Amino acid sequence: MTQEHITSVVEILDSAHNQKFQLSELLTNLRELKQQVQDGANESRSKLVSHFDCLKTFLEETLKSRLTVLLKEIDSIENQAVLPLTQCEVMIQNGIDNATTIMEEGKLIMKNGAENNLDKIVKLKENPLTKTLSSVPEIPDRSAVPCITVDLASSLRSVLNEAIQKEGKVIAGAPVQIIDIVERPGSLLVTWNEIEEDGDLTEFCLQYSSGNIKSNSDPKATFHTAYVGPNTGHIVKQLRPNKQYSFRVRGRQDGSHEWSVWSVPYTAITTIPHHQWVSTHEGYSVSNEDKTATRTDIGLSTLVYSNIPSYASGEQITFKILDAGERSLNDGIGLACNCDNEDTLEIPGAIYVNIDGTIYVDGNVMKMKLPPLKKGSAINFQTEPLPNGKVRVGIEVQEKEVTFDWKTSSVTSPQSPTVPSMNLTVQRQYSSHNFYFAMKFAHEDWKVGVF
Repeated sequence: MTQEHITSVVEILDSAHNQKFQLSELLTNLRELKQQVQDGANESRSKLVSHFDCLKTFLEETLKSRLTVLLKEIDSIENQAVLPLTQCEVMIQNGIDNATTIMEEGKLIMKNGAENNLDKIVKLKENPLTKTLSSVPEIPDRSAVPCITVDLASSLRSVLNEAIQKEGKVIAGAPVQIIDIVERPGSLLVTWNEIEEDGDLTEFCLQYSSGNIKSNSDPKATFHTAYVGPNTGHIVKQLRPNKQYSFRVRGRQDGSHEWSVWSVPYTAITTIPHHQWVSTHEGYSVSNEDKTATRTDIGLSTLVYSNIPSYASGEQITFKILDAGERSLNDGIGLACNCDNEDTLEIPGAIYVNIDGTIYVDGNVMKMKLPPLKKGSAINFQTEPLPNGKVRVGIEVQEKEVTFDWKTSSVTSPQSPTVPSMNLTVQRQYSSHNFYFAMKFAHEDWKVGVF
C-alpha cells in the first residue's frame, strides 16, 4: 500500500470521526429538545388537571354555600310569617272551643226545659264565654301573607358554560424568548425578542437563577428579578465567573397587568473575570475581590489603574463612590487607552471626570460639566464604536448625561497583558477599543467600587 493510499485512509478516518462527533452532539441536542417538548406536555397536563380539580372543588363549595344561604333565607321568611298565623290559629281554635262549650250548655238547658232552669239561663248569660260570642278575630289578607318561591337565573348555565369554555389556554411557546447571551467581565449581556413579528409587548421582565435550570417549575430554582422595562436587552452584573446561571423572560402589553408565560430557561456562564483594580499599587488598598479601591494615607498621589484593559467599547461600566474624604481639584475617575501615565489623565488617549464634574477629553476641557462627585455618586460610562473609527461616549452623573464622539485612532491600542491564567474568551475581548479605567485621589478615605 502506497503512502498516498495510507494518507487517503487516514483523512477518511478523520472525516468520519469528525462527522460522528458532530452528529453525536446534534443527536444529544435533539434529544434534549424532544425531552423539553415531552416534559412541557406532561407538566402542562398535570397543571390542567390540578387547576380544573381546584375549580371543580371551588364551584362545589361555592354552590353549597349559596344553597345554604338561600335555604336559611327561606327558613327565616317562613318562621316570621308562620308565627303570627299560628298565634291567630290558636286564638280561633280557642273561640271554637268556647262556642262549643256554650252550645252544649244551652242544649242541656233546652233539653231539661227552660222554664225549670231559669237560674242556669241566668248563669249562661253571665258566663264570660258567652260575651265573647260576638267577637270574631281578623285574619290577614292573602296578599299580605308571604308566598315563598325562588327566582333562578335561567342564563346562569350559559354564562358558566361560556366562562368555562374560555378558561385556560394551551400555548406552544412563550411570546418572547431569549435569543442570545454574551459574556462580559463578571456579567452577561442577555438579549431577547418577540416571536411574532407584529408582537405588541411593551414591557419585559428578566429573571435569573443559579444553576442549570431546565424548567420554570424546577423546585431547586430561585429566580431573582434583574430587569423590568421596555428594553430587549440587559447586562446582569455581579456574577461569579465559571458559574452557571439560568435566565428567563416574559412580557406584557401596554396598560395590562397580566404577564405572559415565561420563556424557556437559557443557561450560560461568563468566563471573563469581573473588572478589578490593580491590587499592589502603593497608596491604595483593594477589597471585595479587587472590585473596590480605597485611598490610604500611604504613598504619593498617583493614578491607580485596572489590572487589565477589561473595559470594551459597546459596554457600560459604573463607578460608585462608596466613601469620601477631603477633596482635591485633581481628583477624579476616567478611562485610558494605556496605563503609562501615573500622574494624570488630562492627556491624549484618555477621558477624565474630575471632582467638580469637569470633563477632560484628550487633555482638553469640555464646555459642558457634570455634577460634582461626592459620596453616593454613580458615574456611568457608556460607549459605542462607530463605523468611522470613533467611539461615541456617554457619561452620566446624577441623571445628567454628556454625550460626544471620541477619536482614539491616534493613540496606540493597548496590548493584552501577559496573564498565564487568561482564557481565550478573555483574550478575544481586547481590541483597539479596549480601555483601562483609573482613578486618582490625593487624600485618604476615598473608596470607589467598579461594577
